[in-house]
Amino acid sequence: MPSGPAGLQNVDRGLRNWRLARGLASAVTAGTGLGGIDVVLLGDSIGFGFKSTSPFYDGWFQRLKVLVQSALNPPGVIGGYGFVRIGSGVDRRPPFMTSAGTVSDGSNNDGSGGAWVSLPVSSGKANRVTLAFDGTSPIPRQKNQATHVEIVFTKAPNANSNALYDLGTTDPAGGNGNVLASQLIDTSAVAQSNGHRQLITGLNKNGSNFLQIASGPTSGGLGLYLEGAIAYCDDYDRGVRFHNLATPSAVTSWIAPQANKLLTNVGRWCTNLAGATRAKLYIIALGANDMGTGALPNVTSAAYQANLAVLADHILSQPTKPSVMFVIFPIRADGGGALFTRTTDRPEDYIRAVYSVAATRPDTCVVDLQTGMVGSPYYRTATDNSYLAATTNHGWQHADLVHLGDGAQDSLARILAGLLL
Repeated sequence: MPSGPAGLQNVDRGLRNWRLARGLASAVTAGTGLGGIDVVLLGDSIGFGFKSTSPFYDGWFQRLKVLVQSALNPPGVIGGYGFVRIGSGVDRRPPFMTSAGTVSDGSNNDGSGGAWVSLPVSSGKANRVTLAFDGTSPIPRQKNQATHVEIVFTKAPNANSNALYDLGTTDPAGGNGNVLASQLIDTSAVAQSNGHRQLITGLNKNGSNFLQIASGPTSGGLGLYLEGAIAYCDDYDRGVRFHNLATPSAVTSWIAPQANKLLTNVGRWCTNLAGATRAKLYIIALGANDMGTGALPNVTSAAYQANLAVLADHILSQPTKPSVMFVIFPIRADGGGALFTRTTDRPEDYIRAVYSVAATRPDTCVVDLQTGMVGSPYYRTATDNSYLAATTNHGWQHADLVHLGDGAQDSLARILAGLLL
């Protein structure tokens, strides 16, 4: 058992399915795409990697990906970026994404009260998103080479048009605003749920690849919500693939009203079909937004526990038999407003809820950084959290005293890699 600043529960038993499946990272079923394994993260802004230099390159999950891929992938298989979550805000879009026209980010645009990830692309080909995949960076975690890409999208409510894409070796806008998107993404027979995919092949991993995605004709209406893309680099049928589905502001109360979409999307990673459909590990890192900072929580600790149980049970029921790892991040060290003076729904109540869910589910485990690093989940003020403050030598929290600093992103990745390997 690796040592380090983490409180651990049931790691050996809880990760049994993951450990038994690691050998599949090198397995290949020729010509079918059936091979490799997947790790999927559901989390909030801390899970997303906010406040690292670049969440898409320097966040803990991206660093963890590089460590695990370098250990488990077959020789010569670097591995692709995995799922690329996109958004309209500067801090929510990958450095290799550009957009034009009307592209808006929001959590309520799928018609039922909060999408896990979505980027509505308004009608008309002038409204477009472009992702550039190339291998120019010498830093492994910044490589975004690709041999295959899957566009991941949600069918828009009441959509009456299709969506379009184009792939080329130069920016399809041509530098002068021209839009070349012409290949069809047929949404006519697609149900209104998350996680639909359109596979694109023929990318040159050693060159530049520009994937442009646009909505249909101006008169056709909105065709889809673009969730992101899955980028593969020689690992469509081998290796271990990592997918960061974390989204800022996420709360577990999204799960119930969004069950037809969110839980359906969970299942799409577990179908044992081609590509990224063999999830063997789900990492769940949710809770900071549930507890909130005011006199009253956004989600009570009792409801939080019930929501986590629903999510865990749904994951554990999948045919790929994934393990579930709950990660509890250090609680904010900024005093948290009224959070620290509550008599109910205190931080420790949310931590206790995670342990309770895991205690009755053998294929789950807990990595509790708050209890492991502070020594106890029981505290009331920011002073009690000084061990984690950015001004200390440990530097576990960013200057905002909420998110993780760059050093902590790397340290957390190494702690988790020690458990997974």
